[in-house]
Amino acid sequence: MIAPVRHRSDAAFTLIELLVGITLLAVFLSGVYTVAIGTLQAKRMIDQTAAIYTAGPEILDLLDRDLRGAYYHGVADNKAMKAKRTSVGGTEVTILDLITTTNSKITKEVDDREVRSDITEVGYRLRRNEEFPGLLELYRREQFFFDDEPLKGGDYYLVYDRVRSIVLDFFEQQEEGRTTSSIAATDGKESWDSQDAEGLPRAVRITLELAPPVELGADLETDDRFYRFVRWVMLPNAFDQAPSGDDDTGPPGPGPGNGDRGPGPGGG
Repeated sequence: MIAPVRHRSDAAFTLIELLVGITLLAVFLSGVYTVAIGTLQAKRMIDQTAAIYTAGPEILDLLDRDLRGAYYHGVADNKAMKAKRTSVGGTEVTILDLITTTNSKITKEVDDREVRSDITEVGYRLRRNEEFPGLLELYRREQFFFDDEPLKGGDYYLVYDRVRSIVLDFFEQQEEGRTTSSIAATDGKESWDSQDAEGLPRAVRITLELAPPVELGADLETDDRFYRFVRWVMLPNAFDQAPSGDDDTGPPGPGPGNGDRGPGPGGG
C-alpha cells in the first residue's frame, strides 16, 4: 500500500519569507516617513516665509499711517516729533515719538459710549528678543489724545518679535526749484527734533529688516540673512509753520466722530 503524499499548505509562510516581508515593509515605511517629514518641513518654511511677506508691509503700513498723520500745528513748544538713531543689542535702530491723527486703539467713555481719540501720542521702541538672541522685538506706544509731555507716557504693545533692524532717515523741506524725486538723491538725517527744526520733515525713508524663517538648530546671532522692506513716506503736513507767539489756536479735542471705527490693519 502506497502512503499518501502530504503537500505544504500554500497559506503558510516560512520564517525567512516573513523576515523578508517585514524588512521590505520597514524600508517602505521609512521612505514614506522621510517624504512626509520633508513635506511638512517644507510647508512650515513656506508658511513662515509667507508670514514674513505679510508682516513686512503691515509694519510699514502702520508706520506710514502714523507718519502721514503727523500733527504739528498748535503743539506747545513745537514738541510734536522726535526721533534718534541708537543701538539695541549691537544693532542700529531708530526710536520714534510723535503726535499723529491716527485714531487711537485705546477708547474712553464719552457721553455713555466708547470713543477713540482723533489725535494720539505714538512711539516706537525696540528691545532684545530673549527667546531668539540676535533678534529684536518692535513695540508701539500709544496714549489717548496728548498732554504737556506728548513724547512720553502711554501704553506699549508688541507689533512684531523677529526684527533684524529698523532705521528711519529724515529729509528736510525741498528747496526752491527742486523736485520731489530729487529728495532720494540727498543724504537723510539720522535724527529729527521738531522743536529744533521748527517743523516736520518733508519725507521719511523707512528701512525694515526681518529675520528669515527660524530653522531648527539655526544660530540667529550668526545668521546674516534677512528680508528687507523699504518705503518712502511723504508728510502732507510738513509745510505747517510753527505757530507764532500770539497764536492761541489750539488743537481740536478728542471727538466722537470716529468713535465707532475699529482699528485698521496693523493695529492702528
